[in-house]
Amino acid sequence: MGIIVSGENKPGVYQPDTEIIPPEVTIPHALIYHITTPVEVETTDWTTVRAAIQPHMDEATWVDEGTKIPEANTELAELTFHTRKIAMLQTVSNEMMGGMTANGVGINGNGKQRERLIQDLLGRFMIGLTQKADKALITDNDKRSKGLANIDGKTEVEATPGNYDSIIDAVAELESLGAYKPDMRLTMSPKTWATMLKMKRAPGSAETLINPTAYTIPTAGGQTQANIHGVPVATSRFIPDGKAYLTDVRNVFSAVTPAAIEESTQEAFSLDAVRLRAKMRIGWGVADPKRIAEITIN
Repeated sequence: MGIIVSGENKPGVYQPDTEIIPPEVTIPHALIYHITTPVEVETTDWTTVRAAIQPHMDEATWVDEGTKIPEANTELAELTFHTRKIAMLQTVSNEMMGGMTANGVGINGNGKQRERLIQDLLGRFMIGLTQKADKALITDNDKRSKGLANIDGKTEVEATPGNYDSIIDAVAELESLGAYKPDMRLTMSPKTWATMLKMKRAPGSAETLINPTAYTIPTAGGQTQANIHGVPVATSRFIPDGKAYLTDVRNVFSAVTPAAIEESTQEAFSLDAVRLRAKMRIGWGVADPKRIAEITIN
């Protein structure tokens, strides 16, 4: 799954074994992979990321044979944003770990129990890191990280009761601001998505406006089956009910570092236990707040 670095020969008091796992493996279902363009970073201690962006580029032009091609008037800029560490720590008794140390030296020989527990804890770490990343991307209100709900200057689109015309209006608004529809992503709460799935074509009709079997989990590549007029949909419990966010992936940039999963038998020695730690850094920045639409749905 990742790169394993043994701490057996490291100098110092604490010598944790470390497994480095790529971010797209650690948090593959995180919203940050659904609504942003990730900027590749290798280090795990960057606090600031600089991303080159193109706020504007001229369209192509007709060129007669034998004539000079005019240079495009491309606007170049730099987007700077902060990253912050997210981490989890878990202490597990040696009895529960099966009495097997990280370097494979058996105490009671129960290596299968240890392996099963490690995989279970790793899965829980992945869920915990994903939930924190999702919550931060939506709700953070810090000078280092502003979630979608707290970014100033967004485009506001009011509700159209009983239908999803407000989403159509939001798509048109973002396109008029320079966004391309294939780059748009729609995110809302599970209950809001359920409300939309239950919207009927006519009063008394059992036929819904949206395919009720739509699939809503985003992948690392950003693809989903659920869509409204060709715009992929994902859900997040951290978005307030009755709200949705339409974003342009070329307008929101992010940085997600590899996760370090570390195991130490030294630090909890007096507890006859093992401590496991998971940590990574995430951050994001918005080029143009107007190309984020906050939509009211009811």
